[in-house]
Amino acid sequence: MWFTRRKRNEPEASQGQELQKKRAENIEGANSYIDNYLSYYVSRQAPGYAVLVTGDWGVGKTYKIRGLLSEEKANYVSLFSLNSIEEIEAAVFAQMFPNKASLKGLSDKISAINLGVPGYGSVGINGLASLIIGNFVKTQVDAAKPIIFDDLERCSVKLSKILGVINRYVEHHGCRVIVIAHEKKIVDSFQNSKEKIFGHTLRLEPDIDGAYGVFCQLSEILFGKFEGVDIKSEVLGVFKESNVKSLRILRQVVEDVDRLLSALDARHIPHGPAIIEAVRLFCALSIAYRASEISDGDLVRRGDRINSYHFSLARNKSDDVAPPIIALAERHKLVRFSSSVLNDDVITQTISFGNFDPRRINESLDNSEFFAEKGKLPAWRLVMNFNALDDVTVNAAIEEMWRQFTERQFVQSGEILHVVALQMMLVTRGVIDGTINDVANEALCYIDDLLRQGRLPPRERGHRWAETFGRSHDGVQYWVEDEYRDEFQRVFDHLVHQRTVAVEKNLIDSVPDLLEVMKVDGEKFFEKLCYTRDGSLEFDDLPVLAHIPVELFVEFWLNSNRAGWYWIAHTLKERKRAAAQYPALESEALWVLAVVRSMKRIAAREKGVRKLRIERTLELVGETEHSDPGADEDAGGERK
Repeated sequence: MWFTRRKRNEPEASQGQELQKKRAENIEGANSYIDNYLSYYVSRQAPGYAVLVTGDWGVGKTYKIRGLLSEEKANYVSLFSLNSIEEIEAAVFAQMFPNKASLKGLSDKISAINLGVPGYGSVGINGLASLIIGNFVKTQVDAAKPIIFDDLERCSVKLSKILGVINRYVEHHGCRVIVIAHEKKIVDSFQNSKEKIFGHTLRLEPDIDGAYGVFCQLSEILFGKFEGVDIKSEVLGVFKESNVKSLRILRQVVEDVDRLLSALDARHIPHGPAIIEAVRLFCALSIAYRASEISDGDLVRRGDRINSYHFSLARNKSDDVAPPIIALAERHKLVRFSSSVLNDDVITQTISFGNFDPRRINESLDNSEFFAEKGKLPAWRLVMNFNALDDVTVNAAIEEMWRQFTERQFVQSGEILHVVALQMMLVTRGVIDGTINDVANEALCYIDDLLRQGRLPPRERGHRWAETFGRSHDGVQYWVEDEYRDEFQRVFDHLVHQRTVAVEKNLIDSVPDLLEVMKVDGEKFFEKLCYTRDGSLEFDDLPVLAHIPVELFVEFWLNSNRAGWYWIAHTLKERKRAAAQYPALESEALWVLAVVRSMKRIAAREKGVRKLRIERTLELVGETEHSDPGADEDAGGERK
């Protein structure tokens, strides 16, 4: 077993305390001088100055202080969300005198008394109660234990007033005060007045190695060595290179690496180089993402971005702004950011969404150069991974990709777009002859040929159907650079259009069955075309109704089950309304108007109940008098 997880037993009462104690012992190293100084400081009586503890966010300042001074030995006051000096003083009082801290009852009793003061009448008792309580709290101070003020930067009280309160506790009451500040900018903001209040400033540095071991213990993770790979060495190596100091981020990354490796199939475990590359890539991107150095967009097309930037530099475009991934690549020399061992889909799902899907992760490894069987990996994937392959393999892959393209072997939209993007990239770099426009025109012909041969997949239902292949395919982003972005978009738009054309035949073939459903069960007809809670929507934004001759539809409607007329009318109303949101249904909106006009003409010739039934049903469809009276010849005739 490449790593094992400790068997989870029912924890004993002391188990948590034991782990906490181990953590406190481990995270000392470089910070031992802080222990010595604070031990000296709290041993003094009325030292006359406070101590400031700083350090990067997430290095464990609060935990460090709590490890040295338990709550029994100090009065901890969080300044977070406190809005006034009075609230700060009340919080200190509550810590010093927990048995007397509930002054609300006293305030309520005072407020219940109506005091009459000569010359002033009845006094505003709430104000008086606040005054009495405030003075009482301010003067009652117990300096036996030090005061720890935490979250200095998260208090809404003006900083100068907070420092004034701290100074009063130090000078007037002889208290020992330790202040924890998490942000450097707030410390810098009172640099001039700091020396008047703080006798010493302690800067905490993260004990990364010690913290790593504790995090593994707390999460019950036991990474081991397998095939010569030391997971600890890889994770800590990348973390230290990142220059990120937050131990919170380190803990999150350690736990996520555990989740990533736990998802691997047994066949991947013995391949040390693949595991190393995956861990390094994941850690570097995860750390940078959590530290807000990169965003979601930087997680994808990494190799593309790096290559494009260096290509721009080679052409003396020195004014090009380096993407964030360039800074990461320069910082982490041993991380191959263009690696496909974890594709764009896996990286995005795991880092952005915390979704460690074993199927996606293992498919990504299977399709990488580490595990793909020779001859099994598609030619376009070999071309995309040219950086990691020898020239003979890459050149053969380019020729094979072109052969498959000329023989029209690619049918999936994603594969077609990958091949087109790679051909444009190769032309741009001078690897193959031709121009970007030549590649685009060849691609348009390719798509048209598939449509003519009946091999182009029809568009899927749903107005967002093209998003399934809009930016990537098979977990890999298209290699699209600025030089040919517009031409690539032209090919993409044509592909979407032609797949929409390809759906026409399927819709026409669906008409007979749809009419029969309408004739027998109007409600089921509604469910096939409109959203319902429990419906079986089949056509969504596919304009199937526009393929039914108007007179044929009217004939079936008039001969359908009377109980279904309500549902048929509401179907037309909803489809007409949906056309405003879904452009693909515009033809149906005109078609509905033609159906209504045809039914009105029939109603005009009828009498009695039949006439009334048709007119009342048409009212359910909605007002259509504003429509073009000649539109029914355009929208309602037989399609040619």
